[in-house]
Amino acid sequence: MLNSDNLLSADLFDGTSVLITGGLGFLGSNLARRLVQMGARVFLVDNMLPGGGASRFNIAGIQDRVEVRVSDARDSQAMACMIRGNASCTTLRATPVT
Repeated sequence: MLNSDNLLSADLFDGTSVLITGGLGFLGSNLARRLVQMGARVFLVDNMLPGGGASRFNIAGIQDRVEVRVSDARDSQAMACMIRGNASCTTLRATPVT
């Protein structure tokens, strides 16, 4: 039976740099928790717009193991600066489907 514990190999993201947009929201922060457990180096980007659900409270317990940038993912220059130097950076977008 497949579930979230055995769907992904434990070492799949070990040592990988992962950038999560919407990282301080519910989906992004939970994804960040799992990736940190899997050994990933996690970068969270969030614009912290009011009413968007973003909160530093969502990363309580892993705040020292992730890097947070308050920025808009639509800002291509800011995103390029964050990605630069992380050639193997995997970008995950944490957005609910409506």
